[in-house]
Amino acid sequence: MTNNFWKLAKVSPVILGASLFLASGASAVETNLGESEVNPLVTGEVSTTPLAFSVPAPSQIVASTPAPSANLALSADEVNVSDLVNPGVAASEPVTDANGQALQQIENYNNEVETMGQVTNISQLRDVSPRAWAFEALRNLVERYQCIQGYPDGTFQGDRALTRFEFAAGLNSCLRRIEALLAGTGGGTTVTPADLEAIRRLTTEFRAELAALGARVTALDGRVTTLEGRQFSTTTKLRGEAIFALADTFGDRAFANGATPPSTNRPGQNTNLIFADRVRLNLNTSFTGRDQLLTRLQARNITSFSSSVTGTNMTTLNFSGSGNNEINLAILQYRFPIGAGNVYISTEGNALDDGGINLSPIDSSGSGAISRFGAYNPIYRLPSGAGITIDYPIVPQVRLTAGYLVPTGSGGANDPASPGGLFNNQYSAYGQLTFTPIPQGQIAFTYANSYLGTSGAVSGSTGSTNANRPYGSSRTSANAYGIQARYNFSPNFILSGWVGYTNAINEGSVFKEKTEIWNYAVQATFPDLGARGNLLGIVAGVPPRAGFIRNSRNRDFDTSIHLEAFYRIRVSDNIAITPGVLAVFDPEHNKNNGTVYVGTIRTTFSF
Repeated sequence: MTNNFWKLAKVSPVILGASLFLASGASAVETNLGESEVNPLVTGEVSTTPLAFSVPAPSQIVASTPAPSANLALSADEVNVSDLVNPGVAASEPVTDANGQALQQIENYNNEVETMGQVTNISQLRDVSPRAWAFEALRNLVERYQCIQGYPDGTFQGDRALTRFEFAAGLNSCLRRIEALLAGTGGGTTVTPADLEAIRRLTTEFRAELAALGARVTALDGRVTTLEGRQFSTTTKLRGEAIFALADTFGDRAFANGATPPSTNRPGQNTNLIFADRVRLNLNTSFTGRDQLLTRLQARNITSFSSSVTGTNMTTLNFSGSGNNEINLAILQYRFPIGAGNVYISTEGNALDDGGINLSPIDSSGSGAISRFGAYNPIYRLPSGAGITIDYPIVPQVRLTAGYLVPTGSGGANDPASPGGLFNNQYSAYGQLTFTPIPQGQIAFTYANSYLGTSGAVSGSTGSTNANRPYGSSRTSANAYGIQARYNFSPNFILSGWVGYTNAINEGSVFKEKTEIWNYAVQATFPDLGARGNLLGIVAGVPPRAGFIRNSRNRDFDTSIHLEAFYRIRVSDNIAITPGVLAVFDPEHNKNNGTVYVGTIRTTFSF
């Protein structure tokens, strides 16, 4: 019994030091509590500064040994350390402050980024000088009692103000340390009667905050039990996206190069304003923590503004696609590591830019560019679907990505009948080297060899009719080359773009007709313009245009200009509204065509 008291009597510097060092910060903050940087409840955001204390789970250790000295003002059998953490409150009672938010506030602090770990020597805190007025108190706390931790950058930030919640959490850490001492697991440090009196004063002052801390574990246990009972899966996370789209086209109907529009009574677009949707549900499953099985279910009914509607594929929206809202499997892909790289195997939905090799900052169909051409280089839209992709860093600054992909469906990878299967019809075999010579800049060189059969679009349905199918229904192959680049001038300005060249070959001709197809574009994006999460995007370029090499049947004589602008407005973390407009001058690379405009308002819900 006497031994228990002397264990209790060993800890005086921890309480006195904690009181002196921490109380100064607590009093400093009380005069500034209305400022958003020290009171997250004002702004509704969690403080970005991590808590510098470790808070172990509360235990129920009781000091019941009577005092051996008549001079002891507080006998040990009057002190229940659990009561000091939970003064006057049963462990099972839900506790909150006057605003009902104390528990949530403390939990926010404890859920922030991890600290640097337990500090065992004061020299590990690089911003603490021996000349600091509280140096000795802090050294005792750190070196003798291991009661305080540092921040991830190796600092203590002793001049920074703290809230009462942070002080309560730090005090709780020291109380847990006392419990360890009383249990005989705290080493050789001691607790004195004066320390107990100091504890009593502190717990009286911070009664509400300490009560909330004591209830935290109980509350979290209940929440964990509830979540475990309702969880969808222990290995799978659900991510969703829904798009509501208003869109319409304006101007005259486009005619392919070589076709002359009527000089009078030129037909207009004759389109009506549409209101349509697209919904995607991604099931991300991991079995090892480093792999991922991606299963995407999709339903949509956004009719494409393609050549059948406007006379040109240059007006196609990035997020369009019809299907009468029938649910289908859009992607089934398994990714796993191989050394420092990754392997992607898919039976559906693999794309040529898997592995993050696409350098466009606005490639997302849900939150990026509004047009199909403006999103990224059309080389990534060559035949794809099922197959394999390997992405591997040769050195930290150079990545090699290579793959072989085959479309699915009739005559595709899943069709055993001729000419289907993996090697008997359309395919794309490709490789890309991506260089990152400086952290803010990248450049990539891409090559793809494709066989498109009689129905594949050479330019991914982004250019003119001649550029997509220069030989009509004749069998076609292509060698495509691309250069992509991106430079981050600042966090708020990114300049990117590409140049693409394709050599299309008529495989059904004895003369092996060839057509050269060029396209290029520049993208200027302005993240966080106006508010955090907003984005202004501007795209200017020339959609795929068919030129002439040898024995070319169809070619474009003029040049279309693509100009696009959109502004994504982040309404909340889960809702974004993007108004945008697209103009195509001389569509179909035909100067006889009038300008075609596309306007849209895309609302994206993510969850």
